[in-house]
Amino acid sequence: MRRAIWLAMLIGCGGDSGFPNGPGAVTGTVHGATFAIADTVSAIVPITDIDGNVQHTALIYMSTTPDACADLEANLAHPNQERILIGLSVVGTGTAFDAPTAPGAFTITTSAMSASWTAAILDATCVATGTLMAHATAGAVQLTGVAGEAYGGTFDLSLDTVEKVTGSFGSTACAAVVTAFGETPHPTPTCQ
Repeated sequence: MRRAIWLAMLIGCGGDSGFPNGPGAVTGTVHGATFAIADTVSAIVPITDIDGNVQHTALIYMSTTPDACADLEANLAHPNQERILIGLSVVGTGTAFDAPTAPGAFTITTSAMSASWTAAILDATCVATGTLMAHATAGAVQLTGVAGEAYGGTFDLSLDTVEKVTGSFGSTACAAVVTAFGETPHPTPTCQ
């Protein structure tokens, strides 16, 4: 279910993070494309489960265009923009999950500390189709720092495109991540 939420979110205030990895880097390719990360922002996003319980996950948004937070606030996308969305959750008892509050290893499986990683390449009209998306199928995200709703870390992942990527991130907190990728996201962004 979480994978479907993040997939929908991708289709649909940056700066220096203070983390040594910020804003981030990606080594390897996604659908043959390299990603030159320009900005990374994050927030804790509430998600209501099918039983009506509010859960929380950390969402880290990496973009190849600068000013990611301002773009999310203004509901803007850019032609040929490349995006990565990382989700991190600590699973508690039953089906409850929450955003991480401490460093740790988050795996791309259903585990007590789980991660998701989705990349999208927007076309010239700012649309991400399934053929321009990739999902991590194995590997881990190593969270090395947490400061409120800002996160730092690395990843080493295998993708459903049979590609492998490694990288780092250092985000700044951005409330617009909740608006852009939460349960009631913006309508289709303006392409410019």
